Amino acid sequence: MVTIRIIERVTREVNLVCDESPMNIKKLIEILKLSKDVEYMVIGDGKVLSEDEDICKYKRVIVTVLAEGG
Repeated sequence: MVTIRIIERVTREVNLVCDESPMNIKKLIEILKLSKDVEYMVIGDGKVLSEDEDICKYKRVIVTVLAEGG
């Protein structure tokens, strides 16, 4: 299980149970129903993650909104 903290206008936290398949940031954004028109910075255990990196190998992931699309 990975804990996801989403920092937007309001900070919220969810626990995500990972199955056997890897989960990248695009899948995470779809699951959490976050806007696709927004730039995010995703940090896992203190490291900035790339879009295709498997987030399930981290215990805590922070998703921060950098810029909203217009």
